[in-house]
Amino acid sequence: MKSPRAALLLKITCGALILALLFSFVDCNALRQVLSQLNLWVFLSLPIFYVHTAVKAIRWRAFLRAQGIDLPFLQTNRLYLSGTFLGLVSPGRLGEVYRAWGLLREKKVNPGVGLASVLVDRLADLAMLLSFGCFGFLYLAQQGYGTLSAAMVMPPFLSRSRHAGGRFLRRQFKRLLTRMPNAVADEAPTFYRSFIDSLRNISPALFTKIMALTLLSIMIYCGHLYFIARVLGLPLSFLEVVGVLSAATFINMIPISINGIGTRDAFLVATLPLLGVEQAEAFGFALVFLLLFLANTLMAFPFWLYGKQRT
Repeated sequence: MKSPRAALLLKITCGALILALLFSFVDCNALRQVLSQLNLWVFLSLPIFYVHTAVKAIRWRAFLRAQGIDLPFLQTNRLYLSGTFLGLVSPGRLGEVYRAWGLLREKKVNPGVGLASVLVDRLADLAMLLSFGCFGFLYLAQQGYGTLSAAMVMPPFLSRSRHAGGRFLRRQFKRLLTRMPNAVADEAPTFYRSFIDSLRNISPALFTKIMALTLLSIMIYCGHLYFIARVLGLPLSFLEVVGVLSAATFINMIPISINGIGTRDAFLVATLPLLGVEQAEAFGFALVFLLLFLANTLMAFPFWLYGKQRT
């Protein structure tokens, strides 16, 4: 059985090799010309990341308030950004565990409620991205291979997604629990009931609000990347950007790299030409996507550091 460190090193190596392979295939002169189109407005647009995470923090706070937990927005936002940082730099779901643990540490919130809140948060993103991802795969298949082939490709994809979703639901609580401190895990039978009760407290109105905020957060995120695509001169519509990025999210889940580094880039280089984007432009967009990922990590870091020093 592979050790966690060996598996992590293998994923880092695999992602780096994929990126190196892409660099060897792409015309470097054309790539430099694409990247030269980046301007000051792209740098000034980086704080949109805070707007995106603020909407998600509001969604998380809405679920907590339904459980009778009134957490101030600033504290909710700080915990969310702290968890986002750990989620970006760690190979597992440590960011989600951090938020649940932060609720217990700072507000004495029952761990079952905390785990339920981060699970609902995660499932809302997956449900919305699954819808857009199916649209994205269908659109790309139609552009590249024709409607008939697309119709043959989608049912197996949907079937695998359904089974993957079932496995995720069965394992998520167990995986989150194993990362919680031992003192909390010892009380598993007690807070498991709170976990289930919290999920049952989701009313139709709360569900609608959660999904609406999820949609808004995705639109903000994709809108930012659409703006970058326009700066780079990519001939993509907003809906095409939404579909491609949602489809790329599922590629990120392939467990051969860290946070999709390498696999996402290869997917974008392989699929964007189907939409009329040159290979160098596609790789340039993928590299900017990677730089944006690094920028978001740095922007979330101070909030994690503040919370660490505070406690």
